[in-house]
Amino acid sequence: MNERNEHEHSIRFITTDYEELFRIPDGGTVLVTFPDRQFAEKCSYIDDYHLKVGNSVYHICQYAEILKQNGGHCEPEPETELAKAAWQLGHREYLMLERTDAGFRYEILTKDFLSRTHGQLNRPEWTMNQAREYILNLAGLDRRSRFAVSYDMVKQKSRDVLKSSDVRNIEWVDSKYYPGMRTAEHTLTCEIRGEPFRLTYEVSKHDDGEGFVIHSDGKDIWDLMPEPELEKLEFTLSRAVTFGHWKKDIDQAETVEAVKDVRYGIWETENLNLTRDQIQELHEMIDRKEETLTAAMKKESVLKQLGETKPENGEKKAPKRQKKQKEGERT
Repeated sequence: MNERNEHEHSIRFITTDYEELFRIPDGGTVLVTFPDRQFAEKCSYIDDYHLKVGNSVYHICQYAEILKQNGGHCEPEPETELAKAAWQLGHREYLMLERTDAGFRYEILTKDFLSRTHGQLNRPEWTMNQAREYILNLAGLDRRSRFAVSYDMVKQKSRDVLKSSDVRNIEWVDSKYYPGMRTAEHTLTCEIRGEPFRLTYEVSKHDDGEGFVIHSDGKDIWDLMPEPELEKLEFTLSRAVTFGHWKKDIDQAETVEAVKDVRYGIWETENLNLTRDQIQELHEMIDRKEETLTAAMKKESVLKQLGETKPENGEKKAPKRQKKQKEGERT
């Protein structure tokens, strides 16, 4: 007998009495329905009497008994006829899939409706189910249960979730340090989706590392923003604080030498924690401040040379009158 490739085998689904209900190809999906839920699962052929459903292996009769005991049944998953569809994957990620002229546009989101990955699949001849399975396999999510959900709902949720990119025009105001608590408290202003807000950003040092909290007035950003986005925002705020301190040093510099010291400080500091644009902006601020102070010094020097410097009371010195007339001159 010729050895057969296991992928050529179909998977049998039976009743508890061993009556065959239907077959699906290896790697196909079934639609499982219970009284309180419905989802699709990927199935794999093990042998003629065993199959893998999702991540679990069953005897074909055992699987039939589980369905019966829980008031459920299964059937080959029908093709999705919608042009837009979405699924929740094992109560975690979401997949959004949309048919286009070139094929399919897809996006995988986290459980917090944050974009994880997206792309275009140029297979216009494929069905929605084929495209979905290809994408899930590519992302390593093919063993997750597929719960059909509203595409528009997922799209709206992804728009509504507060992201770090929604926080703009961040400016540092001041900082307070509490050595005993090993905590730094920074105050910043910003705009969140166009509305002005005041942020409190605290960084605490612990024996096992650092921790942070971010709060806002009104609706607290700490409660509204998912943790991955809070981590991104924290990195942005730490840069805004660093930038604000350097800017303050430049503003408070009263001499050209003091401004140069700030520039040298920036050059000599390792791991500035600033973007390239922020560093460039600081150097441009230093250049402008240095030019202003240099121009003021030159003007003061010229005035001294002309003897026209103002006294302390701010009044100009009056020119001295001639006390003697030239000999022989009469009024």
